[in-house]
Amino acid sequence: MVRNGRIGTAFRRCYTFSARYFPAVDRARHTPWFIALALLPGLVQGQTVDPNADPVRISGALGGTLSGYQMNGINARQQPLGYSLSGTLNLSIYGWNLPFSVAISRQGSNFSQPFTRFGVSPEYKWVKLHAGHRNLRFSEFTLNNITFLGGGVELRPKAFRFSAMYGMLQQAQRADENRYGVAQYKRMGYGALLGLGRKNTFDLTFFRAADDVSSLPLLDTLQRITPQASTTLGLRSRVQFAKDRLVLDADLAVGAYTHDLNAPRLDEDIYADRPIVGELGFNYASNLAGAGAVGLDYVKDKFTSGVQYRMVQPGFRTLGANYLLSDVEQITLRTAFPLAKDKLQLSGQFGVQRNNLSDRRFAGTARNIGSANVAYRPSTRVSVNLNYANFSIYQTLLLDTLFADSVLIDQVNHQVNVATLYQYGDAKRQHSWSLMTGYQQLSDRSDGPTDLGNRLINLNLQYQLRWLASRWGLVLGANYNDYSALLTTNERYGATVGATRMLKKDKLLLRLTHTWNRSQLPDRMDDIHSTHFSMNYRLSDRHALMLSAGNIRREGLQAFTETRGTVGYRMRF
Repeated sequence: MVRNGRIGTAFRRCYTFSARYFPAVDRARHTPWFIALALLPGLVQGQTVDPNADPVRISGALGGTLSGYQMNGINARQQPLGYSLSGTLNLSIYGWNLPFSVAISRQGSNFSQPFTRFGVSPEYKWVKLHAGHRNLRFSEFTLNNITFLGGGVELRPKAFRFSAMYGMLQQAQRADENRYGVAQYKRMGYGALLGLGRKNTFDLTFFRAADDVSSLPLLDTLQRITPQASTTLGLRSRVQFAKDRLVLDADLAVGAYTHDLNAPRLDEDIYADRPIVGELGFNYASNLAGAGAVGLDYVKDKFTSGVQYRMVQPGFRTLGANYLLSDVEQITLRTAFPLAKDKLQLSGQFGVQRNNLSDRRFAGTARNIGSANVAYRPSTRVSVNLNYANFSIYQTLLLDTLFADSVLIDQVNHQVNVATLYQYGDAKRQHSWSLMTGYQQLSDRSDGPTDLGNRLINLNLQYQLRWLASRWGLVLGANYNDYSALLTTNERYGATVGATRMLKKDKLLLRLTHTWNRSQLPDRMDDIHSTHFSMNYRLSDRHALMLSAGNIRREGLQAFTETRGTVGYRMRF
């Protein structure tokens, strides 16, 4: 057992070292690591090596593909030659697990440098370390599974949780190095999580990321890009009460986002009594905002019903998430329960959403979102799934003397999907029928002179037959799509035929399919033929070979022929 005095002594020594060798700003940046280093020696004393564990165990997988591509008639959509290599390796030493992963590829539509990623996350009992390209999630509004190149640690002894990370979120790229022709700054980030509880949990999270203003040459900085930074503090909790029938989930955060680090700094007298403002570099381009989602659910047996409130204030942003919609408020009601001895499953939800929370936009938008799902399975042979969704949007200009609260958009979108499956057979043959239908209609109820609505109908029918003794399989299919709008119509229909065969005691699978589709527009008609062949051969329990080839031919306007081929190999050890 580790005594509190020893932990405090370790922390003081670590902080004394940081104060001597790091300036004030760097201390703030590396604080999560200093805490981790201070706690780790005492915590690791609780780890013991299992004497009964195997000394060394190695397992993993390795695979690679080589692909070829050719296009005639139009511009190529990818490079003529591509490859990919991926591998995982787990090294276990007396119970310590060290998983490695690597991925290298050269694919896509440009001839850029190969894509390479490598990472390792050694783990032993409740200690887990990260190095290389990794992903961590603290919460939705702080650090949310964004990839970083660096290091991290996770400690989970019993009901205690501690996580920390530091790394590069994006590397600097000049405009001529980026496929989109847009330069980007080098971005570094760090964060920490401190939590308690198992059944009822409380987590406090922190994350900060900032661009390096000196990571791009002057020419690239003249583009319409600015160095950014964000600092976010979050609280996440889950509490069960009332005999576990009520579950409260909360994810709250407050953050400061700076969209231009080169903006003028705040006057010192503004933050004289708040030194953290100066430490984190807030300026006149910084914005303080909050975000959160709180939900309450009632659970009894197989019945669930609940409500969730979600709000993200205007200007809230964290650089620890790939995407987050801001300036939005939403309330959602939801429920799910079974009937008829679990043969019938019912679920649904309805929500109201609006933006322009601060009344600063030119127009405000409100949405009503509702959906219902019915799943019926009276036997193992028959299943029916019905889904209905309703989405309405209502947008108005802000009330003023010029527009007098005019209505810009008033639209309702209805969507119905039905999926039916019927299977039957005997000891010789197995039959399967599936029918998928969809109907979508957008109704425009705006006061404008033209109707911007549209309609879409689609039908897909498929039949599969398998001969159990010979291992042959037959696939037949038909599809129909009808789209109509104010300015255009498009009717498409086609058919599919295919065959499969299992050989070598089901180790070799051969598949050949051909699909034909005809598209009819008001001024032209196009035919598209697609042929695909694939082979999957399981050489042994640890080795597998894959081969595929495909050809697409389009007849009509912008005719072209596209050919692809891929060979791959994968092994386990």
